[in-house]
Amino acid sequence: MEYTIGLAVVIVSLVAAGIIVGRKFGLLANIDVDQVASERARVLKQQIIADRLRRRLSKWSFLIIRLVKPISRLLRNGFDWFYDLLNSMQRAQANREAALNQEIDKRIEILLSEAEDLVANERFEAAEKKYIEIIGLEPHNFSAFKDLGEVYYRKQSFDEARQTLEHALQLRRRNSGDTVSGENSNIDLELAQVHYLLSLVYEENGELAKSITALKRALKIEQNSPRYLDRLIEVSIIKKDKITALEALSKLETANPENQKLEQFRSRIAEL
Repeated sequence: MEYTIGLAVVIVSLVAAGIIVGRKFGLLANIDVDQVASERARVLKQQIIADRLRRRLSKWSFLIIRLVKPISRLLRNGFDWFYDLLNSMQRAQANREAALNQEIDKRIEILLSEAEDLVANERFEAAEKKYIEIIGLEPHNFSAFKDLGEVYYRKQSFDEARQTLEHALQLRRRNSGDTVSGENSNIDLELAQVHYLLSLVYEENGELAKSITALKRALKIEQNSPRYLDRLIEVSIIKKDKITALEALSKLETANPENQKLEQFRSRIAEL
């Protein structure tokens, strides 16, 4: 019985295999053996070419790298040398400029001392030349313009004094942000002196309103200056500006109660 069942299983398996082979036989019959061989040969050829190309590229890359490395090193060394050269030139230039500035500063210091001595001896023409030389060395020297303006005033060259002092104000405004109205939060005695000198020049030119304005600007910096208050009272009396004169007199009484001119000022203001 077992033998019969085994035989039957074998026969069924053979029949099934025969059916499958019969179905695929048509497809197998259509396969071109030569075409398969040709395709395999083409793929193999491409693979060989690709491998050969990789080997050549690898060889050339190695040669290029060997060639480029020295050039790259040379270029890098050249760049470092050029960078160091530029730095060295810049340092040398900075040292030359520093040395030149020191020489200029020393020269200006000497000229200022000489000019002050000349002014003290009322040698205004010689002092003028010294200040002009200082300005030639340092065109933005505010103090030199201020002192030169004072020299022109004392020489009674009022037009030159006005131009010089107004230019000094322009320099200070650009350098320190001084406002057109003359207001300044910092105490700047030289700036106050320029306003005061300008007030004297305006007074000499008969521009009394400008003179009063300049004095008020000076007093915004030095609020209790007896000299500025004294001059403001004088100019206000000349202009017959009683209100400004009284205000200045009140401040002068507070700032300098022992001033011998107070009673005289009171009498003159009362007559306005």
